Amino acid sequence: MFQKIQKKWVWLGLSLVILVLVMILRQHPTSGKKQLAPVSVTVATVTHGQVPLYIETTGTVTASGTVVVRPQISATLLAIYFQEGQFVSTGELLATLDDRAIQAQLLTAKGNLQRDEALLQNAKKDLQRYQQLQLKGLVTQQQLDTQASEVKQYQGIVKADQGTLDNLQVQLSYTQIRAPISGIAGLRAVDIGNLLQPSDTNGIVTLTAVTPVDIKFALTETELNQLLPAMDNGKPTVLIYDRQNNLLDSGTVTAIDNQLDSFTGTVMAKARCNNRHQRLFPNQFVNVQIHIHTIDNSLLLPTRAIQHSKDGDYIFVLHSGLALQQFIHSDATVGELSSVEAIDRKGSGLSLGDLVVVDGADLLHDGVQAQVVISPNDTPTAVNR
Repeated sequence: MFQKIQKKWVWLGLSLVILVLVMILRQHPTSGKKQLAPVSVTVATVTHGQVPLYIETTGTVTASGTVVVRPQISATLLAIYFQEGQFVSTGELLATLDDRAIQAQLLTAKGNLQRDEALLQNAKKDLQRYQQLQLKGLVTQQQLDTQASEVKQYQGIVKADQGTLDNLQVQLSYTQIRAPISGIAGLRAVDIGNLLQPSDTNGIVTLTAVTPVDIKFALTETELNQLLPAMDNGKPTVLIYDRQNNLLDSGTVTAIDNQLDSFTGTVMAKARCNNRHQRLFPNQFVNVQIHIHTIDNSLLLPTRAIQHSKDGDYIFVLHSGLALQQFIHSDATVGELSSVEAIDRKGSGLSLGDLVVVDGADLLHDGVQAQVVISPNDTPTAVNR
């Protein structure tokens, strides 16, 4: 009996609670339809301009020429005329060797040549006399032939003397060591007074040509297929940056290797830069940007306006106070701007002059009311480039 009375009071209590709730809802009929306040956002204007497309990779600076300067004769080093790290030009005097022995041999060779030239002249005069006497029958033909042979012998001796003299003059020129190329002198490997040999491994100094320099870099098959059409239209421009993205120099692609590396699936290519300011050094690692194409009249908007999801990249476009979600595809970036095109999934599309949400997009979803707190003129916008 007691349990039945208890259940009756429970049901009576629940009925009273429901009745009170109904009365509250009738007194406040709009409380369940309360409108959310518009989300405050900042926006930027969609503009258009030219967008260059690049292949980005890394590369290594290589010298366009490297020469180990060695002596061509065995001699003692007398003087050095360059400083380590100095830029030297082709033909510039780098060092001199002891030339006293060669000068003595050269003097002897000149004496021998002078003596044999005198003997040749005397033999020619004797030949002329024999020819006149032979016409008078005073000498035999054999005597005339002997004298003519003697003239030829002296002519050969004079030529041999001249060859010896020329060779010694070349040897003498080797005592003045000059730069075979223009470049930067490295650390010298010898000191004054050393006896130098042509077989010395390190030579006197190593010269490295740094104006211009070459940049070697690897390309994937996909990147190669992008570069080849650009090569057909000329030599693509290359921009060279350091690891902090500071521009060091620019140049052009000059060559692509004729085979792929079977292990890495890449192909080597080479670019050349003038390096006028000598900011590139051999074996330096650099970032490389290769210009392959330019998109004209592309829609541009701030990169930070682009949101990411598992369904793809999207932006919010402001129309009549509503933030409408628009899926996009980004082609490239130029500084803080991205080149985009709308993907026809849903949304109103994207046009020049549209307002896109830059800040506050994380509070939005498709169709939410939004209000601009910064005008388009106060936010970064794209410019024609």
